Amino acid sequence: MHSFSAPGHEYAAATLSAQSQILTRQMPEGGITLSGDPFIVGRTAPGAGIPKKVRAQLHDYDGLWRDHGEPSANFISPTAHLAVLDDKPYRMSRFHFLIQQMPDGGYILRDLCSSIGTYVNEQLFGESFGSYFARLNPGDNTISIGKGDTPFRFKLTIDPK
Repeated sequence: MHSFSAPGHEYAAATLSAQSQILTRQMPEGGITLSGDPFIVGRTAPGAGIPKKVRAQLHDYDGLWRDHGEPSANFISPTAHLAVLDDKPYRMSRFHFLIQQMPDGGYILRDLCSSIGTYVNEQLFGESFGSYFARLNPGDNTISIGKGDTPFRFKLTIDPK
């Protein structure tokens, strides 16, 4: 199992794992343990920077953080922490979603202005769908890029403290 965590922070663990064949070949066996700083998932895009629209979304803390506390100092990553392969026509954006632990110990998922949105526990989130972010539940959460037989299905397991 691989770990992505901020040094010096103690948090309830969350593990992102593959739930589709294409992701199983691209992610470590046992998943990726998340804690601390935001974790961004997107598709590979060699040499590409953060698009202006996404950069603005990452800097717009008002709507996201108003009721959830302040973000960490290391909020923006120049590349996705997990960059998966996706062929044209692309389903996944270069910066599709991020997962962030909040000060109360819970986790949220935020869609980063993707064109098709992000399904969380079968509910659609994104720029055109009324809400950018979803509160994630303790236990297992399903995350999908697209619906139906999408090749991009994840499971995020949040262990309660």
